[in-house]
Amino acid sequence: MKPLKSHRLIRIADAFLPATLLIVTLLGRDAIATDLFLALMLVRLLALASSTGLRAAFALQPSMRYAQGSAAVALFAQVVGAAVALPVFGLFHSRALPLIAAGLLLNIEHVFYEYMYAEGDGNSAILSRGITAALILTGLLLSCPPGRGMADPSIYAPVYLIVTSAIAALVALAIGLSMGGSLRAKLNLQVLKIAPMSLLQAALYPGLALLLTLYSGLDVQTCAPLFAGLILYELMKTPFRRTPAEALPMNKTLRILCGVCVIALIPFVAGFKFPGDVKLLNDVPYFFGALLLAAACAFALYGNIQKKENNE
Repeated sequence: MKPLKSHRLIRIADAFLPATLLIVTLLGRDAIATDLFLALMLVRLLALASSTGLRAAFALQPSMRYAQGSAAVALFAQVVGAAVALPVFGLFHSRALPLIAAGLLLNIEHVFYEYMYAEGDGNSAILSRGITAALILTGLLLSCPPGRGMADPSIYAPVYLIVTSAIAALVALAIGLSMGGSLRAKLNLQVLKIAPMSLLQAALYPGLALLLTLYSGLDVQTCAPLFAGLILYELMKTPFRRTPAEALPMNKTLRILCGVCVIALIPFVAGFKFPGDVKLLNDVPYFFGALLLAAACAFALYGNIQKKENNE
């Protein structure tokens, strides 16, 4: 049996998709970037966060045979999640089918992305996710004109997004299956057994950020701050809580970042506003707020402030 390789604590490729959504939003495609994110998250959560939970499941499994079994279960869960998500999303969105289809394809891509890391080939995973990010950037830019679609999603041309999402999933599949090793999956439900933890990790920051945006009365004009915080949150993710030694660099980074954000927010709390009505400038304080929220969520899930391990 081939043992699973170790996982690095920070994987730069985890930030590629959030960064793509942020770029697309800054380029004026706020509506379709947000809608894709909501569809992707709905499929992910209804699939019990099995696509992102694979990272923890793989870390607990002794061989690639078991990892392949977890990946097979996760792939099936994505289809079930999308089938449930479609009527739910359709209750409040006229373009539910193409958006849920794209969300399904991106979650399938994520299964193979995690599988590449499980095989120990981080370079292939980075390449695959880089291709995915480029494809989704292209699909989103082609699917909606800048500044359109906020009130009328019928302006979308989502065929571009579906095509690019499908290509991304196929590329990830091809790279994942070309890495060698026989396919001898041993079906197991480990990825579903850890679903409570996976769901919490998947939903905590995005859920809190969306709730604050929707219900607090904040005058934020785009979801760009949410995506900026999501970049930080994804980079801080680990399969399990860090050990005290592993947490030290993260703790230092988050302390510095939070200090900078708090100092930067002081003028805005005191009433400072940028002159004019430039959307991006008006959202500047919310970028700092989103980073603070992401840092708090990351520390709550992955941080550790113990000075030494408890060896008792």
